[in-house]
Amino acid sequence: MCRNAEPELEGLGVELLDDFDNQKSDRRSDAKHSAKHAENMADEAPTEAGGVSKTACKKAADDAGKAAKKKPDPEGLALIEQAKEAYAAKDLEKAFALYKEAEEKCKNSTMV
Repeated sequence: MCRNAEPELEGLGVELLDDFDNQKSDRRSDAKHSAKHAENMADEAPTEAGGVSKTACKKAADDAGKAAKKKPDPEGLALIEQAKEAYAAKDLEKAFALYKEAEEKCKNSTMV
């Protein structure tokens, strides 16, 4: 601090910095919470209107693709192809169900 600073202003800079740091950490925790909430919402298949969101369908496609890469079960791969066709036809509910079924088939496959 400056020697010429008035006594009531002395230490004010430190308090302001503390407040600023607290606000930054609050914003960070809010951002983490928002990101986690959005991630959890993407995992849920139904939307408020009762349908399946594109995001949920794409995530299911990614999960099924990863499972098929680890354990390429022929039935699972066939289900993925059917799901792709349903997705192209914009039948998201059917595509989502097929992707989830394909993921389970591949995960539970005995083929390596």
